[in-house]
Amino acid sequence: MDLLRSEILSITKHRPEIGLSYYNELLDIIDEYHTKKPDTSIETCKAIIEGISKLVIHKIKQEPIHELDKSREIKELAKRALNALNDELQFFDRDFARGIVNVVRILGEIRNGHSDISHGRASIKKQINCPDFSQMIAGFTESMSVYLLKKLDEVVVIENHYDSEQMKDYNVWLDTSIEDFPIATERYSKVLYEYDNALYYFKYENEYLVDEVEEELITEDTESADTKVLLSEINSKFFTEEKQKEFIRQLAEEEQLNPKKLTELLDRFFFDNEFPSKGKITELFIYGPTDEKTKVLVVERKIDELIEDLAKIL
Repeated sequence: MDLLRSEILSITKHRPEIGLSYYNELLDIIDEYHTKKPDTSIETCKAIIEGISKLVIHKIKQEPIHELDKSREIKELAKRALNALNDELQFFDRDFARGIVNVVRILGEIRNGHSDISHGRASIKKQINCPDFSQMIAGFTESMSVYLLKKLDEVVVIENHYDSEQMKDYNVWLDTSIEDFPIATERYSKVLYEYDNALYYFKYENEYLVDEVEEELITEDTESADTKVLLSEINSKFFTEEKQKEFIRQLAEEEQLNPKKLTELLDRFFFDNEFPSKGKITELFIYGPTDEKTKVLVVERKIDELIEDLAKIL
């Protein structure tokens, strides 16, 4: 599975937020069990295709991970992932895609019939697949997974393309960061994008976005003590109804929390199952609390209650 490991490493270098390093442990299981437990290797292959398909759907269609986790049909997940990518890139023949999905369906059936882990068994299985068969399944899994990840990376790059709306302010920031740029007919940002693409995105993630956060903190510190929060400040991808926004607004105003950061924290919980840590909660305060430890515990409890309230009206 070295090709897949290499692709994971390549994407992780410039998009660590995707969280692909998790799959390295699964790849180790596949390689380790080819000979002694081929069916465990095959079962892990199924899990990788299933997981990457969910990741693709989540990133492109913005569907919450916990909702995708309810789906147990690997064929449907693979089909939706390929279609989601094709909607963005228009890159594959649909008949060929249907063929791939059918292979994935068969893989799911093989896993269900011969798995060692997910289905408790009363006795030894009648059929145990051989190492060569396991290797073949691993080869298919690697090829399909690399394909999905490469295409997903293309979609993410398109979102942050030099000419995209999202990058306009960043390009201006880059251009003004260099005094007396020696090429009068070119922009520094354009030259950097075309000749050192990796550095272009590195500066975006590690310098420009960091500067934006620091400016927000400075602005918050210099604002007056008026902590009135408007519903218009609650710009959530997950919570769009007025009643949901009102719950978030009330907590932000009551505890003097940054409404944007609170909304993002809640979105990450419902989208990515990312539980709010104490460090993230500490970052929500507009003004540093006098008794930080106690205040964080209070807000942590109130966020738990808010999550329960929001879950009831989803």
